[in-house]
Amino acid sequence: LVIRADKDGYPIWIKSFGGTKTDSVWNENTEEYDEVEYPWDQEANDMVMTPDGNYLITGVRDTTSYSAASGPGVFLLEISPAGQVITDTLYYNDNLDKLYGHSIRSAPGGEYIIAGEINQEDVSGDQIMMISLKKDDHGNYDNVGLNLIQVNEVEEGISGYAKWVRPFED
Repeated sequence: LVIRADKDGYPIWIKSFGGTKTDSVWNENTEEYDEVEYPWDQEANDMVMTPDGNYLITGVRDTTSYSAASGPGVFLLEISPAGQVITDTLYYNDNLDKLYGHSIRSAPGGEYIIAGEINQEDVSGDQIMMISLKKDDHGNYDNVGLNLIQVNEVEEGISGYAKWVRPFED
């Protein structure tokens, strides 16, 4: 959910972003499986304004909507000042790691950094994760670093978690 408010705090618009997924659920009355549609599991954690006035939002989204055998992934949603979706991208990997985007900041050269956590399947505890992104000529944000799968145009106390990134200097 994103709320754009005026300088006095009154909503200009309120929009919900995301999609739905379908799952088969056993119906005891008919003794058959019914196809049930329900929202993705998705959580937004941070937002930053781009130089052209759009907004980049990051967080975590489940990957079942992509029929992926993977844990949740980091999503990057770009919206216009009017709330129109420009880019909806999901970054995840195939080895059941759980990726969470907590913070997004601009970096030199027109890049963006997403800081978050990765919970690897075979490793105990969470680790800090950083993703470097840059918008290409086609409007997609390409990642540099982690071996992640990128999906564009979606049709749908003491913890060690990275919660923020200090601004770059020099």
